[in-house]
Amino acid sequence: MKSTARVFSPARAGLFALALFTAFVPGTVRAQNEPMLVPDAVDYQKLLPILPEPPADWTADKPEGSTEDVGGFRITNVHRDYRKGEGEKAERCH
Repeated sequence: MKSTARVFSPARAGLFALALFTAFVPGTVRAQNEPMLVPDAVDYQKLLPILPEPPADWTADKPEGSTEDVGGFRITNVHRDYRKGEGEKAERCH
């Protein structure tokens, strides 16, 4: 039976390892030297006016929001609840 295993020379294996090392290391080194760029969060009060008005036959609660520091980042959240009808059976949209 004939063997189908391929034998690579040490020079060829070394060249492959060098190519693999060169492909992955520069991206890692560059990423460590780059500053971490984090965009500023928009203050929630600037976003409240762009929340949509309710559609016809719907009502809207007062818009609410917050901007908070969380783990070194600032996060902004705004929302407004919309309702069609009254009572427990009213359709709601958040």
